[in-house]
Amino acid sequence: MTCNQAVRGLRQLIRARRAFRRRGLTASVPRWSLQGDDRSRTIPEARRMAWRWTVVTRQLFGSQRCVDEAVCVTAALRAIGIPAQLTVGCAAVDLGTSPTGVHAWVSLGPHPITDMHVVETHIEMARWPS
Repeated sequence: MTCNQAVRGLRQLIRARRAFRRRGLTASVPRWSLQGDDRSRTIPEARRMAWRWTVVTRQLFGSQRCVDEAVCVTAALRAIGIPAQLTVGCAAVDLGTSPTGVHAWVSLGPHPITDMHVVETHIEMARWPS
């Protein structure tokens, strides 16, 4: 990742989080502009990038709900050319980790990027952008 990409990703991360916290998901999604479409990146490379952005998000905003984190990481990845999507799912089995049973994570196509366990434990309900 170049310095320009890092700055662009950080800018998108902050803008998306601000819009999400103020006006919700529908206000935040239009801010997730895809800068180029770099589908040549491998899944492991996308996961490494996602975890870097997760660390940045936690450093800037502290511990958050899964949806807050997924919004930020999705926006940052899309800003550097990775066509990530925010995915929301419902727990197929009660793991006792969430009172609602709903969880949000970042995906690249059919592959979860931030939470690999969700494939076995959650049923996908929605994706943004679709």
